[in-house]
Amino acid sequence: MNRPLIGRARNSSRSKSRAAAQSAHSRRAAAFAVAGYLLPPAVALTLAVAAWEAWTRAADVPVYLVPAPSVVLARLFGDIGYFALHGGITLAEALGGFALGSAAAFCGATLMALSRFLERSLLQIDILVK
Repeated sequence: MNRPLIGRARNSSRSKSRAAAQSAHSRRAAAFAVAGYLLPPAVALTLAVAAWEAWTRAADVPVYLVPAPSVVLARLFGDIGYFALHGGITLAEALGGFALGSAAAFCGATLMALSRFLERSLLQIDILVK
């Protein structure tokens, strides 16, 4: 029943090495799972951009019709301030539209909750809009 201390220490080191191997295996499996999830779309996107670039160069497509990805990236990083300014304007307009739509929906829902007549009248329109 009483085991020597040396045997316990040896078993303890074996269990620690087994746990470390299992941990490394689980990390490796998680890395392969992430790679299996991200790799196919990354490869597809890379191939699509490469085909786009090759097509625009081989067919000598004018820039004003379909610019090559290299031209798009050069323009984007060459004049980042222009795109930041107009991106900010677009974001502000989108947020304003969202706020107006949310306010209209909140008011309509409140009116429908308070009035049975308005609920019956506007419910079909509400369902149609959604």
